[in-house]
Amino acid sequence: EIQAILSDLEGEFAVALKDVDSPTNTLLINQNERFHAASTMKTPVLIELYKQQLEGLFSVEDSIPVISTFSSIVDGSPFNMSVDEKSEPTLFPSLNSKMTIFDLAEAMITQSSNLATNILINLVDAKNVTSTMRTLGADSIEVLRGVEDIKAFELGLSNTTTARDLLIIFEQLASGTLINEEANAAMIDILADQAYNDMIPAMLPRGTKVAHKTGWITGVHHDSGIVYTPNGRRYIMVFLSKNAPNRKAVLSAGAQISKLFYNFVTQSAITPFIDWKHVYRQQGLQQVDTTSHPISVELRYSTTNNFIGEDVYGSLDDAFLQPETVNKLYQAAELLEASHPGYKLLIYDAARPRRIQQVLWNSVTHIPLDERSQYVANPQTGSIHNYGCAIDLTVIDADGNPLDMGTDYDDFSQRSHTDSEQKLIDIGLLTQTQVDNRAILRNTMLEAGFTKITSEWWHFDAFPRQETKNRFKMVE
Repeated sequence: EIQAILSDLEGEFAVALKDVDSPTNTLLINQNERFHAASTMKTPVLIELYKQQLEGLFSVEDSIPVISTFSSIVDGSPFNMSVDEKSEPTLFPSLNSKMTIFDLAEAMITQSSNLATNILINLVDAKNVTSTMRTLGADSIEVLRGVEDIKAFELGLSNTTTARDLLIIFEQLASGTLINEEANAAMIDILADQAYNDMIPAMLPRGTKVAHKTGWITGVHHDSGIVYTPNGRRYIMVFLSKNAPNRKAVLSAGAQISKLFYNFVTQSAITPFIDWKHVYRQQGLQQVDTTSHPISVELRYSTTNNFIGEDVYGSLDDAFLQPETVNKLYQAAELLEASHPGYKLLIYDAARPRRIQQVLWNSVTHIPLDERSQYVANPQTGSIHNYGCAIDLTVIDADGNPLDMGTDYDDFSQRSHTDSEQKLIDIGLLTQTQVDNRAILRNTMLEAGFTKITSEWWHFDAFPRQETKNRFKMVE
């Protein structure tokens, strides 16, 4: 799919993708091809700053002069950077005075300030930056100079990089092994405040943490960094381009590739080794007792018989809920047994961790975004399932057969809706028997104190959303 995206673009490209938590999930395309580094070279400069701080040469809290005159690496002749309030909104007010090294570093990364970059390269020396890259195993990154050194540019003396080298340094950032723990965290925080988010983060769920650095000049459009998914996984993406005239198309392609790998990482994050029973009990959830109450459990997400075709719960085969929700469920089971002897409730899903919510959300990208939350709650806001206060279920007869409800569980069609059942009968999409069977379930659950939703006949909430969020903790 990535190759297909790239084949539609004019230009030359390199891609490096790596799942930090499952390193065998790695994809490399033209990883050793050299590219003009553009502003991706600012990440190596940031690393060198924190390295020299550790060596005691300065503190990032120290203040240094904000100057705009620098020396060419060709012959040492001076050149002036054109600085105004529009081009350097953060540094311009401090021109010819002082700023802290930290504030300059933040401007260099988050706003891609060229002036801050030149000031900091003056401080640490470009040769030291390249030398540090070699010690990290990045043998192709060349940081020769700052920006706007026209004499150097005309002689072809430009900063260069490869996708492989950027992957190497971001992998060490992601693993926490660069400089020391404090410096590593500080660099990630700065990178995560990036103001330019039109490639790697552009198509990811809102709120996804991305610690990255972009870079662009004419025909060159880069992005590189670490993505932190809500289910605790991390991946690195590097996208480099050259001779690519259509900036908008390249940005879109990079965003699509990031989304593809995000979906791959989150959907493949099946975690059978997690002891969900222990997690639930630690959080105060209660296991549904199926031996003393007329209730059966068939967790669909512990099987492949679900709409994504994957077992995402692993070894979990018991239903857990908040204790008050369990009590309401027992009441519903008793009401059903009294009104329809031999009938039992069959649970399809109960408490659901938010990391699994993310997997489900990623699987319904075929549904328009404005309609998606009718069927799968956005993990950024959470589902009531994630608090252990919602339940999905049906009714089975004395032989253990589910009643005919007109659709299967998690059917994302109009036939699953409860607010238009008579109309669906009239046009032949439901039968009266199917609607009557739904009424048995619905009336039982409502009498026990649950509330329904209109888009899913099988889903019931024990408490309103705001009360749920105020009273209970989300299972991550």
